[in-house]
Amino acid sequence: MNLRVSLRELSDQLESSEQSAVDEKTKELKEELTAAKGQLSELTTARERQEALMTNLVHQRDMYRTLLTQQSPKAEAPAEGSQNKINNLNQELEHSKKEMTTLKKEHEDYRSEKAKNDKILQKDYDNLRGTMDKTRNENIKLLSQAEYNNERIKTLQNNGDVLRRQIAALEKNNTTLNGIIGRHEGSIDTLRNEYLTLQKKISRAEIAVDNLREEKTLLKETEARLLAERESMSRGNTSQAMVLANLETIKINLERKDSEEKMRNDNRIAELTEQVSLLKAKLASNSDIVAAEEKVNELEARIKTMHEEYATTTKQLLEVRAELTSTKAKISDLQERAKVQPSPGARARGMSPVGSMPLRSAGPSPQVRDLEVQLAEEKAKVTALQTALDQSKRSVNELMELSKQHEKQLADSTEACKTANEEFNKLKKEADENENKLNKTETQLREAVEEGETLKSLLNAKLAKTAGEVQDKYEREVILHAADLTALATLKERQAEYNTELQEAVSAKGKAEEAVRETRLGFEERETTLRKENKELMVRSHELEEQNKSLLDQFTQLSDKMAAMQRKFTSTEGEGQKAPFTEDEARSSDQLREIIKYLRRERDVTSGKFDLSEAENQRIEAQRTALRNQVTN
Repeated sequence: MNLRVSLRELSDQLESSEQSAVDEKTKELKEELTAAKGQLSELTTARERQEALMTNLVHQRDMYRTLLTQQSPKAEAPAEGSQNKINNLNQELEHSKKEMTTLKKEHEDYRSEKAKNDKILQKDYDNLRGTMDKTRNENIKLLSQAEYNNERIKTLQNNGDVLRRQIAALEKNNTTLNGIIGRHEGSIDTLRNEYLTLQKKISRAEIAVDNLREEKTLLKETEARLLAERESMSRGNTSQAMVLANLETIKINLERKDSEEKMRNDNRIAELTEQVSLLKAKLASNSDIVAAEEKVNELEARIKTMHEEYATTTKQLLEVRAELTSTKAKISDLQERAKVQPSPGARARGMSPVGSMPLRSAGPSPQVRDLEVQLAEEKAKVTALQTALDQSKRSVNELMELSKQHEKQLADSTEACKTANEEFNKLKKEADENENKLNKTETQLREAVEEGETLKSLLNAKLAKTAGEVQDKYEREVILHAADLTALATLKERQAEYNTELQEAVSAKGKAEEAVRETRLGFEERETTLRKENKELMVRSHELEEQNKSLLDQFTQLSDKMAAMQRKFTSTEGEGQKAPFTEDEARSSDQLREIIKYLRRERDVTSGKFDLSEAENQRIEAQRTALRNQVTN
């Protein structure tokens, strides 16, 4: 916000300063144009007056020439006149003397007036010079202030460029950080999934390892038992003869018992066949045929299942024992995991080794610092997950090696099982003795089933507890993830605000550049127009100077001619011959004096205006160079 406010203030100040400078310069140029136009109009009027005076002077010159041509033969002719002419000449001479005295008085008055006018002009000149010095000093001060302001504007523009570059760099860092955060989130999700799959695989492998260990223990027990049996068999070989005799007697008894059992079974089968025949006979007349058939089928099924149950009970016993051991192992594993495994929220809130380190401030804004802190935490999490993944991979490799070893042991155990099966076939004869134990095993099986149900209930309760704990942990993780999502949303909002501020700064920059271009074009146009006007004024001033020089030359010639005529007139007084000096000639001399005064004044005025125009031209050139420097900057 401070950046945006400072940029707006700078842009407003630049616009106001440029607008004020443009307005002042336009006003000054308009005033100069009006003054130059007035000077041109005055010069044109003065020129017209001078041309009119020149025409009058030309007419007077022609008249004087005619008079001189007319008077020259009379002066050269012999003086032969009457007394009346002499008297007339004397009267004219007196009249001319009076006019000379009046002219002398007028000349003295002219000198005094000229001295007064010169004093007044000197005072005006001194005053104008003082004002010109003051204006020059003020112009120098204003130029120094303008240069200082230009340098300040340059520094502010450089600061603005630096700030824009910093904003662009921060935006690039923001985009890169957002991309990195997205990548890290994707990698974290993949690592989580891989971690879960690895945990499942590890749990399965642990269960398989436990099963293999149990099988290994069972195989060792069977091996020990078989070794003991082999030793007992080797020991019993000595008493085999006695056992054979006993076996023969037992065989005879068993054959007798078998024959008796066969007789009983045959009798029972006969009775059952009789019952079946009776039941079949009753089928046609009796309505309970379906029930009898069902009972017969049930009896046959019971006979079949009695033989099958013997084989399945042993298998069920072994399976129930294996299930009990596996459930106990699972319960212990779950308890250990529930104790050891930390909550994901705690892991998310855990201090990372990178997070504890002091972060280096990459930029002026605290939002960038928060982003860098979060990035460091995410990196620490990624490294922790990577280490956990490496450990899990190592454990998996170890488990694979263990599984290979167990496979080898299984191969050995299978070979032992083959030998055991061969011995088991030999020991099938002992199965008859195990029939008596079957009832006991059934009771044990029932007790084991009841224990299994109780263990299942306990396991379900513990699983429910662990599921609740896992659910709570998952909810905590979801809450933390929601907090992360809110933080991400705030970061995105801040990024959008930064983007809007950047767009505003770019638009302000474009407006400022357009304003500078417009002012540059306006100043260039004004410069061209002023140069044209300056050239025209220079040409006009040169023409006027040449005209003034020519007029001054003509006036000097005329004044010389007048002085020569007066000398001739004074020289011809003693001889009684003189040129007639009329009132028109006196008026023409007065007009010549006034014209000379006016021309001198006009010359001074034009020279002062020319000096002013040169100073103004220099000032405009200095402004133009300053504006060019501003535009280039």
